[in-house]
Amino acid sequence: MLIVKNREKVTQSSRLSNNHKQDACDTITKGRDMMKTTWFLLLLFTFFLSYCHLAIAAESNLPLPETLQIIDDSDMLKVLEQAVIENKSDMVFAVIMELRKRWETNPAIGDMILESIDDKTKNESYRVILLNELVMPQGMVRVPEKRLMAPGQQEGYQKRMVKMLSARLEDTNDSSAVRGEIAISLGVIDKSTETVRVLARTLKDTDEEVSSRAAFALKLVGDKEAAPDLLLRLKELMNNPDEQPDLVRRIMVSLGRLEDEKAIETTQSIAQKTNIVEVFGSAVHSLGIMHKPQLISTILDLWNSTDRFSFSADKAMANLSCWSAMRENEGMIIEMLNNPTPEIAMRAIQKVQGLHGVDDEDTAIDALQKHLASHDQGIKILAIQTLATFKSSIIKELLLEARKTEM
Repeated sequence: MLIVKNREKVTQSSRLSNNHKQDACDTITKGRDMMKTTWFLLLLFTFFLSYCHLAIAAESNLPLPETLQIIDDSDMLKVLEQAVIENKSDMVFAVIMELRKRWETNPAIGDMILESIDDKTKNESYRVILLNELVMPQGMVRVPEKRLMAPGQQEGYQKRMVKMLSARLEDTNDSSAVRGEIAISLGVIDKSTETVRVLARTLKDTDEEVSSRAAFALKLVGDKEAAPDLLLRLKELMNNPDEQPDLVRRIMVSLGRLEDEKAIETTQSIAQKTNIVEVFGSAVHSLGIMHKPQLISTILDLWNSTDRFSFSADKAMANLSCWSAMRENEGMIIEMLNNPTPEIAMRAIQKVQGLHGVDDEDTAIDALQKHLASHDQGIKILAIQTLATFKSSIIKELLLEARKTEM
């Protein structure tokens, strides 16, 4: 009986011991779980505090740079994208400033930005903002200080950039806004033959926003090798120039800047056909910036045709475009004043009069005063009328002298 009781006591003692062990294990497990929870809550609180700090600073217009300095580069880009999505312009500006500062010493920033631009799942406006950061206002690629880069690292970065941008430009499933911005970026940062080919192919893109910006980019490249592709596309559009007005306008201006004489006939034809005053203005501007003497009469003829625009505002804009194109060729017009042929001299005086003033008044006055002694009364009267529009102090004396010769 005593043995049985002792066994029961031992059993109870053993059970109590096991229970204590289990309780101890449970306590340790609970402690670990609590520690994990505490760490998780601490991390969550830290993130929340950081976010609140940014949000409060943005809402209160407080300086953000100190806050942004604790965020690493990849998170910085996430903060920027979120700020763009939420349309928080102050925060966007602050993050961009911090990124530029880091970029000066950290080459990896550039590659991270290229990856974000290349990711079609990213916010469209965010990608466009990053695209604008690739190029500095001076037109140079934004890179860290050269002393911080390994030999060939800068060239390698630029090659990767051009390759990625070219691929994105030719991806018709990508955003129109992004592709259009890419076209212009390529025109600024790369003047290679391959880039000219990529942009030339894009002239046929079905999205006018993209194709018209490719035409503008070719003007930025400034390579005359692009002229044949530009002219070919313009000829395809010339029968119905008002269907894709932005593309037509930018192609004409690019051809004008490249001074491609082969484009004169097509450009003049479009100026005569179009019913859109902006297209007319671009055509006239294109002819003006070619700086060809034979085009002065063409521009004047187009100027005389502006009555076909029924609205007074359109007519005024067309006249202004013609006046601007003539001012582009002021020097050549003044030279024409010295032509001994009466018909050419008369036409030159009319053109100078149409300019309503010139930058080089002294040269124009010297040429015009010779016509005050002309035996052709029409030329003489026109010369007097034109001189009367000038502000020079010697005009009054010249006109008085001309009147004496009439007496």
